[in-house]
Amino acid sequence: LRRNKEPPIQVLTKWVPRPSDMPFELVEAAVDARLQRLGVEQIDLLQFHWWDYNNKNYIQAMKHMKTLKEQGKIKNLALTNFDTEHLRELVEVH
Repeated sequence: LRRNKEPPIQVLTKWVPRPSDMPFELVEAAVDARLQRLGVEQIDLLQFHWWDYNNKNYIQAMKHMKTLKEQGKIKNLALTNFDTEHLRELVEVH
């Protein structure tokens, strides 16, 4: 997505899944849908939003997003709606 000498455009998107089981296939399908819809090979920044902390599957989802980052589908991951306690929990697990 670059025209002439314009600076490159960064592709940012957000994923707000329904809190439920987060198998790799579901997370990958969500990322692949965004890649296809945006017409890019890599998402520069994927913002992950979770809203039901009674459901701990956000840990599982984050693990899978990290794998997709290692595969090159995601350049950077970001979190939205995570307080310090839950951010700390993710850091300790990963």
